Amino acid sequence: MRSGFPATRWAFQLAVVACALALLTGVVVTEGRELSPTDPSLSAAQIDELTDPWAGQVHALAFGDSYFTGSDGVTRSQTFGRIALNGLGYTVTQSGHGGTGYVVESRVDGWPDFVSQVSDSALGELPVPPISVVLLEGGVNDALSNVPAALIRTNAAWVMASLRDRYPLAKHVVLGVPPDRAGRLTGPRAAINVAIRAAALATRWTFVDMRQFITPATGPTIIGPDRLHPTLEGHRKLASMLSERLAPLGVGRVPTQK
Repeated sequence: MRSGFPATRWAFQLAVVACALALLTGVVVTEGRELSPTDPSLSAAQIDELTDPWAGQVHALAFGDSYFTGSDGVTRSQTFGRIALNGLGYTVTQSGHGGTGYVVESRVDGWPDFVSQVSDSALGELPVPPISVVLLEGGVNDALSNVPAALIRTNAAWVMASLRDRYPLAKHVVLGVPPDRAGRLTGPRAAINVAIRAAALATRWTFVDMRQFITPATGPTIIGPDRLHPTLEGHRKLASMLSERLAPLGVGRVPTQK
């Protein structure tokens, strides 16, 4: 019996060609008829959508470690940075990699540090401008590896300056190191938190201290049994607190398109 794969493949290739032609010509076929930007029956919003698929969307970048990329059954779309920014109306690109930091690479798969990821936009999965908000998070993996705070400050300042240069019109917000499950920020975590704050001040980023969110009272309800990562419910709680904190910083809700 002949396989059905070739027919499926040809159908897929024809679909790709049709999409490419639509982008080149601005003509889309829907419900048996062609839509063109010159169609008098179309609204201004529909014309924008045909000529620019991204029209009407306001974009944000969330860059970080597993707190932003997911872990332990929490997917990228369920992490608190994504939830908070989506809730405010932003279309979010998530970049970064679990286990990495401003200085350390992943112990699991050797994925390089933040500096390497930001210096190579393809490796770091950085979107093209324009971006309205850049939300940066990291440092806990550096703390777990006892990286000197002075080195963190140098690398963090480089990462922030580079992201500011790439997205000069964005609001730039960096989160500090998350406290532990008991809500404590001590030892290397405390020192690295100070270093990140100093780097933010030097590069004109807005610093948000995670101690506002993870406290001795809330820590056990946010951080999971591994004593490191937020649970799914923990991400939801962090997202709610973060979205409230972003508004006074100028990262407000995206106006609804009419």
